[in-house]
Amino acid sequence: MIVKVCGMRDPENIAGLQRLSGVQWMGMIFHAASPRAFNRAQLPAVLLDTAIQRVGVFVDQPLEAVRATARNFKLHRVQLHGSESPEYCRELCREWPLIKAFRVDAKVDWDRIAAYGDSCSHFLFDTAGPQPGGNGQRFDWSLLSGYSGPTPFLLAGGIGPGDASRLQAFQHPNWAGIDLNSGFEIRAGLKDLMQLEHFLHTWSTLRGVLPSTLQTP
Repeated sequence: MIVKVCGMRDPENIAGLQRLSGVQWMGMIFHAASPRAFNRAQLPAVLLDTAIQRVGVFVDQPLEAVRATARNFKLHRVQLHGSESPEYCRELCREWPLIKAFRVDAKVDWDRIAAYGDSCSHFLFDTAGPQPGGNGQRFDWSLLSGYSGPTPFLLAGGIGPGDASRLQAFQHPNWAGIDLNSGFEIRAGLKDLMQLEHFLHTWSTLRGVLPSTLQTP
């Protein structure tokens, strides 16, 4: 089960995240309007010296801008949170595994989402809201019973320290992981590492898996 912690930008916070057991992916947001936007002018050495995969998050940026940033920051994966087309994704997936985010509510169009399946390694299902992501609200997870595609997905949207039991009760054959962000923050872009560590330990205990043995599928 994948654990992705998104919205990381503070060097000391990143260093602390690397020491936690059970986190496989770290999200860096390259969207200037986000309060968690990563500082492109500074590339901390600590960022490159980690076993955690770096995921760059983009919103409706030109292909060449995404490519340049992904190369500069040596990203392992690219996550798209805007209205990028299937054709856009097919171009980009030639160089990086893609995660395409979709906002879920009662009007979700699963047929439209299916058109992205041939270019994405994973989908990310988030809460519909005024911002492309990071709205801090949980959506009705039962809506995901309508998703029957083959692409594995990450569950996002307002997951917080008290949600380990809810996650343990959630079931879907293509559920591959979780995306943690604002629910674990001291302030925008700064994660409470003690809360994260406690959550990871609780959830892994409920699942009967020690944090050190969590593996990416």
